Amino acid sequence: MILYVDDFLPQDQFQALKNRIIKRFVATDKKKFDRNSDEPVRFKMHRHSDGSVKGAPIDRCFTSLLFCHEYWDDDWGGILHLSSLNVLDKIPLSPKPNTMVMWTRDHPHWMTPINQECPLRMFLGMSWYEQPR
Repeated sequence: MILYVDDFLPQDQFQALKNRIIKRFVATDKKKFDRNSDEPVRFKMHRHSDGSVKGAPIDRCFTSLLFCHEYWDDDWGGILHLSSLNVLDKIPLSPKPNTMVMWTRDHPHWMTPINQECPLRMFLGMSWYEQPR
């Protein structure tokens, strides 16, 4: 199961959430990650599946991301890719602000590298599961 919802929150709630995140954001010392470089940190998310949560069946475990940044240009990279359970299919999903993406944790997924300087990228991630009845 893959769900993609634009304008997930009402605009006033999205602004309040984004402002709260920015207010509490603490920059990390980039040198902590690579002491021999003054280059910006570029995180890569390689293709992977998340696995089950607390032993629940994988088809009842979910991951979601809510993108909270102000603006994103797809030319910067950072595109989320999800594969259907048929490994040959892949779905590129733009990390547009106020977009919620949710999937069952057995779907392989990854993000393309961010390839240039860009504004702060923010998202909230959550995992949960549904217990069998």
